[in-house]
Amino acid sequence: MRFVNKVVLAVSLMLFGMASWAGAACTQEELLAKAQEVQTKLTALAQQDPQKATAVTQEMMKATQITNNDEACKFYDDLLAQIEAK
Repeated sequence: MRFVNKVVLAVSLMLFGMASWAGAACTQEELLAKAQEVQTKLTALAQQDPQKATAVTQEMMKATQITNNDEACKFYDDLLAQIEAK
């Protein structure tokens, strides 16, 4: 579970470090809220289904390809959908 939290934190810091693009539909506040939701749900998932949590954590490594807030928000939305999928 600590590994999951470290990965979520690292990805979040990387995404927040990106320069905000003018006119972005996704704000820094929305991005932070989504990151916190992913962290909360991923931590719970790690207790319920460690294998699935590991898969989601590995998916998070793709965040290095994100270049703006809109892409980051979509990335978090996709992660949340993956976490919530049965």
